[in-house]
Parts: sequence; structure tokens; C-alpha cells
Amino acid sequence: LSGSRYDLVQRNNNIILEYKKQDILSLNIPHDINGTERSTQKIQLIVKSKYGLDRIVWDDSSLRSQGGQIQHSGSQSAQDYQAILPAYVQGGSNVYKVTARAYDRNGNSSNNVQLTITVLSNGQVVDQVGVT
Repeated sequence: LSGSRYDLVQRNNNIILEYKKQDILSLNIPHDINGTERSTQKIQLIVKSKYGLDRIVWDDSSLRSQGGQIQHSGSQSAQDYQAILPAYVQGGSNVYKVTARAYDRNGNSSNNVQLTITVLSNGQVVDQVGVT
């Protein structure tokens, strides 16, 4: 034992840091939209923000090219949006994909989310509604 004080100390030098990136801002659209031509449909958004929501930026160019659009509903909340559906195109796909990204007050951005909008003619019945 007298010589053990000069022995090297055995240490566990493996340092493990558990780090989980915090979700500062997330955006989710729980349901796709199915509606008749030229109707207005409310868009349900789920926004979780650490610093408060500033704005949501939409890429709705495919919808706009046919006469539809995504617009703010005019309420006090920054997350209340509605889709104005275009006219039904006979023989066309009538399915439009739009994306959204949220920004908070500190300039952080969320993930991109996609919303599928299906336009039905006034006489068409929805057989199946898919939720992704």
C-alpha cells in the first residue's frame, strides 16, 4: 500500500452529455382540406412557439394559378387562415399542394408543412377523406 500512492488513478474519462434540442417553434396542420369549388375552408393550424408567433408564410402558387388562395381570416390571431378554393377543372387533377412555414418574434423558423387541398365539383360526393 505504501507504493500505491504513486500509481496512476483509474478514471472514467467518457463524458456523456445528453442534449435534446428544444423545440423553439413548430407548425402542424392536422387535416387536409376537401371542399366544393369556390368555397372558403378554415385551415386548422397548431403552432407551438417559445417566443410567440410573428407570421406564417405560405407557398400557394399552385392554388393561385387556378384562382384560389390562402389568406388570413382577419381575426386577431396570427394563426387563423382560410383557403379560398378555385373552380373545379373538368378532367383536371383538382388537387393542390401548398406549404407553410411559421416564424416567431425572434426570427426563428419552423419546419415546412404541407397541406393537400382537393377541390370537388358542386355535385360530387366525397367517398373517402384521408387524414395524414
